[in-house]
Formats: sequence, structure tokens, C-alpha cells
Amino acid sequence: MIKLIVILTLLFAPDWILGQTLNCEIYSKKSTIGLGDSLVIKVTLTNISDSIIYLLGNIDGAESKWRHPHCYFVVLNEQGDTIKPEARSCSNFDYLRPKYFVQVDPNDTFDPHQEGYWPTYFPSSADLAQGIYRMQFIYSTKNADFEESAMPRFDRNWDKALPDEEEISRLWSLLPKETVKSNWIEIEIK
Repeated sequence: MIKLIVILTLLFAPDWILGQTLNCEIYSKKSTIGLGDSLVIKVTLTNISDSIIYLLGNIDGAESKWRHPHCYFVVLNEQGDTIKPEARSCSNFDYLRPKYFVQVDPNDTFDPHQEGYWPTYFPSSADLAQGIYRMQFIYSTKNADFEESAMPRFDRNWDKALPDEEEISRLWSLLPKETVKSNWIEIEIK
């Protein structure tokens, strides 16, 4: 009887229960940029499952790893040392809202920095000296705590709308709980 239950669970379980749901890739059109020039790195998350999933982009506090999803870059210098970004956020953020969730169909892609989400502030060529850097993007909802991510640190309540906690909770349950790491790219700053 237990074997039958296990087999049925495996047959009908969503793909994200059985394994990785996302693939992450980054690229830059330029492998060399001038000191102070704009550094543009495109991030693409691909739903590699057979199921519809929901994702959150780089919402306020995500790049600093204060709330999920964690959306951040790892940057290594030529010696392999991790370059730490300067804090660029005020550490205040608003409620999580249903409009922040995006449906991603199987084989569709999602950019966590697309319009409607926060841009990435790091890496920036203004933060980096001349040299060669290796960069990787990490997107994580693994071990995501709903209360930590859904509730504000400081409720400014800009739009005076009360959050729809039931809908947010439902959408939150549809987030794949995993960490994905992109490929590494190399950028030279001259």
C-alpha cells in the first residue's frame, strides 16, 4: 500500500516537488567596458517544468537579501575575492502585493529586473576598479519565510490599499522553493 502511495505521488506531483523548476542564464552584450560606463547584464529565468509557476521579481529588499526572493549578483575579482556592494537601500519596504507575482508558463522566461521591479544596483562599473571580474546571478526562494517577505519593515502605505492576504498566500504557495545560480560571465573594466 505504501509503495502505491509513493508511486501515485511521484506520478501526479508537480515538477518542482521532484526537482529543479528554473534555469537561470545571464549575458552581457559587452565583455569590456570603460570605467564608469553602464554595465548591462541581462538575467533570464526559464520555467523548465511542465507546470505553470509564479515568480516574483526584484522587489524592494530582495537584492539586499532582506526578503525573498533573493535576487543578487556574486562578483569575484581577479584574485577570486568576493566584491561586496555598498548598501543602496533604506531597509524599509512595503507589503507584498498580488501585482508583484508573475505567471510563468512552461518554457517561458522571466526577467526579475523587468519593468515594474527594482533595477539592480550592483554590479555597477562605478563600484569596481579596473580589472577582470567574474559574475553570477542567484535567485532564491528556498527557505523563504512568508511572514518575513509579505509584511513590511516599515509600512508607509503609499497607496492606502490593504493587502489581499488570502490571495498573496495562495500565490506564495505557487512559488517554486529553490535556489538557482546562473552561468558565470567575465567582464573587463578598462
